[in-house]
Amino acid sequence: MNAVRVETEQSYGLPPPVAHLDEVTGRLRGLMDEEGLVAMVALTFEDVYYVTGHPSLYLHHSMDAGRTLAALFVRPENGRVLVASDFEATAVESGTNDMELRSFPIFIHIDDPFGLRSADEPMNRPDNFEADAGFAALAQTFTDRGIKGKVGVDRAHVTGRAWEMLQEKLPRCTFIDSNSVLRRARLHKTDWEIGNLRLANAITQRALSEVAATIAEGVTAAELVVRFLAIARRDVSANGIRLHFVSVGADFRPSHFRSLVPAKRGDLVKLDLGVEVNGYGADLGRTFVIGEPSDAVKRIYEALRAGHDKLAELVRRGTPMKDAFNAAMPIVWKSGLPSYNRGHLGHSVGLNRDVEEWPMIGPSTDLKFETGMVMSIETPYYGHGVGGILIEDMIQITSDGSETLTSLPKELVRA
Repeated sequence: MNAVRVETEQSYGLPPPVAHLDEVTGRLRGLMDEEGLVAMVALTFEDVYYVTGHPSLYLHHSMDAGRTLAALFVRPENGRVLVASDFEATAVESGTNDMELRSFPIFIHIDDPFGLRSADEPMNRPDNFEADAGFAALAQTFTDRGIKGKVGVDRAHVTGRAWEMLQEKLPRCTFIDSNSVLRRARLHKTDWEIGNLRLANAITQRALSEVAATIAEGVTAAELVVRFLAIARRDVSANGIRLHFVSVGADFRPSHFRSLVPAKRGDLVKLDLGVEVNGYGADLGRTFVIGEPSDAVKRIYEALRAGHDKLAELVRRGTPMKDAFNAAMPIVWKSGLPSYNRGHLGHSVGLNRDVEEWPMIGPSTDLKFETGMVMSIETPYYGHGVGGILIEDMIQITSDGSETLTSLPKELVRA
């Protein structure tokens, strides 16, 4: 299968540009200063990438805290630090000149037969990954800078003994949950982040269209997922898959294992898909029917479509998120689906590998849509004896309102 690429000027597979890191750093330091933090420690793939620009392979594949760590200090003269194994350190490319790289040995031997590196090979390597080594190296960077005081950590994602080890290795620091700092910082996207999300949307909707063209009687959810993965990965800009939630027929149940039940006439096919570009993931979806839909499906779909159209009208700069939710839900009820009961009708998109990123477009979300946000809006439906239905678009909030990035037809398409 030949590689392709959606035409774009967006860079991919490279360290984030300096302008992006400078904007993110200034935003984070401002929020840290408001909270009285002297530093913030990053333990997850998303947080380390956001703070340093390094997309850690080890953190992407493991939830074990300590494999790779980072810290941003509130005072600019202290810069930031990335702590990684000596094997992962070979992959670090930084777009900023204020980052210190510290490494620790793991079990992998790195040969240097031609003398290309001056560093000495560690004599004794551990037989496995040891989290203690990473936390000890991080602690030394605090000691070297004389850092003490209140330090933020995203406690919602602390795993294993991470919290205990931070307190043990950094006794002069007190640790507080900085999840809200990171969420608020990531709410507004830089130009580079928006470029990633726009490209991810473009690749995803092209792949979705190609997959949809293969929907027919006898197809299974498993086959459609495999086709999506193959099509999406043809594009060299798509360096990850964010999601592939596919249902066929009345079976809408979420499962890690893909269904092999063949589609029949009248079945719904729901495609909820997304690729990643530079770690930023799309989230969009459409629904198809094999042959003619039943009267019940027509009624449900039109009600969801009416609510989605109302959302699209209101998701623009200046509208409170709760107002968009509270206006769209009654439209769905009045249009033929009075039992519809959803907790939110969309969410932010970005780095979060859990797909749905804060904030949610829900009944109690007081935030307003603001320039620089990128949202996914949706009116999903799951019904016994019916299946899954989804209309989901990505929308960028702009200075003069909003721009819908997803351009796929919203009708219930007959396959």
